[in-house]
Amino acid sequence: MMKGLFLSSVVNPSEQTNESLEQLVENLSINNLERSDINAFQKLLQEIPDKLIRFGIRAALALILFLIGRQLIKLIRKFLKKSLNRAGVAASTIGFVDSSVKALLYVFLIVMLAANLGVGVTSIVALLTSMTLTIGLALQGSLTNFAGGILILLTHNIRIGDYIIENATHHEGTVEEIGIFYTRLVTIDERVVVIPNSALASTTIVNVTSKQQRLMNLLIPVSYETNLDQVKKVIMNLILQDERIDQDKLKNVFVSELGESSINIGVRFFVNTEDYWNVKWDFLECVKKKFDESNITIPYNQLDVHLVQES
Repeated sequence: MMKGLFLSSVVNPSEQTNESLEQLVENLSINNLERSDINAFQKLLQEIPDKLIRFGIRAALALILFLIGRQLIKLIRKFLKKSLNRAGVAASTIGFVDSSVKALLYVFLIVMLAANLGVGVTSIVALLTSMTLTIGLALQGSLTNFAGGILILLTHNIRIGDYIIENATHHEGTVEEIGIFYTRLVTIDERVVVIPNSALASTTIVNVTSKQQRLMNLLIPVSYETNLDQVKKVIMNLILQDERIDQDKLKNVFVSELGESSINIGVRFFVNTEDYWNVKWDFLECVKKKFDESNITIPYNQLDVHLVQES
């Protein structure tokens, strides 16, 4: 019994000594780690002003480069427009090319500025590739419009200044701009209609002003009691007296159809496209006045009521 107590008294002090040594080592390692962290933090605080100064200098330099680059882009676009105008390129094509070049130059400028700020070129290219893929998937309709704009410019079906009628939505107006994604029309009452290029490239378009001249096609009703030879002579004289009508091309006055309450006289002649509407309005006014002078009746819808008296 005494021997066991003695052994236990001998063993316990050594175990306590080992535990105290391990604890001391652990405390020392923790203190060293804490001191290294403190030193690293102090070093970081000391480096922050230098890093901020360097970043500020780079940011200021990037801003200056951006302003210079923007002016250079304007000069390049101006030079490109003048060169295309001298080459006789259509205004619609010039506008489309200018928009595309502007977008590409600004992308190049942003990449250069990012590289100046310390961003790796490889990272920028990878980012642009992923962004292009993501944007391409999200904006499939816009890419279709872009392809439609290129198709419009290549086929030359419409140009800036043309008056067109778009059959899909029945919008019509003068082409003001053919952009990268959309085409702008200005209607007669000064409204702006924006149509996607893909819609214009995939539908039927009536280009009213693509030719220098247009055929005037009119129907003038007269009563069944009218002398047809007299009517045709009056109308033909009006055609010959108007200098805006092309006298070398087709001039025709004929009976177009026998209607329910009138004989419809067809009138056809050619005029310059820019004079089309003025000639039409003036010609119809002159026809009415000449008909009144010649006692030629223009019929209109009327209802005859007959009363039957019973005896």
